[in-house]
Amino acid sequence: MKKITRVLAVAGLCSLSWTAGATIIDHGRYLTDTDTGLDWLDVTETVNLIVPEVQALTSAGGVLEGWRYATRTEFNQLLFNYTGVPANDPYRTSFPAVPDATDGLVDMLGSTLDTYWVHHRGNTWDALHGYAEGEGQDEARGVLIFDELTGSFGQGWILDAEVNDSRFAANLDAYGSLSIAAPTTYGSGSYRIGHFLVRGTATVPEPASFALLGLGLAGLGVMRRKSSA
Repeated sequence: MKKITRVLAVAGLCSLSWTAGATIIDHGRYLTDTDTGLDWLDVTETVNLIVPEVQALTSAGGVLEGWRYATRTEFNQLLFNYTGVPANDPYRTSFPAVPDATDGLVDMLGSTLDTYWVHHRGNTWDALHGYAEGEGQDEARGVLIFDELTGSFGQGWILDAEVNDSRFAANLDAYGSLSIAAPTTYGSGSYRIGHFLVRGTATVPEPASFALLGLGLAGLGVMRRKSSA
């Protein structure tokens, strides 16, 4: 029995170590943060909408039923899980611009800077400024719950700047959130601002976990055969 217990314990520890740490998985229309168990909808799907319109879409029977507004805490956690750099201000959260910190994340969440330029100018910011896509500037902006106690709204933003930005030098990326004054109309008519929406993702054991569990059970079978021989 001691040998059996050791086999199962080792298999369990291997499974935990294999799956430890946050993993961001891109599904196209949304991404999954395995650390928090949350799906994040592509923010460009909700540009040019005001808060009541989004609330109607996420209510029972709406096309986005099951989704809800992300909180500022969840937003900061997603960015920390991706970048490894924590927000440094609990009220107007942001971190000092860090080289290439958000590369790839804006692509997964959607660039509202692109939706804005495509709508108004017919092409992305990068294309219109002579850069290969992803080599200029991209930015994801969206409404979220800024204060969880009062339910007041704010705006989250993620910057991926490969060239000089008015706020940051080239290759310095940043994220943050701030309170907004008029949440019921904020974003109205703007293709540059979407809404950060999340939902709980189904918890499905990873293939590695199944394989390790199988190894443990196989070891258990071997030991049983030896003990009966």
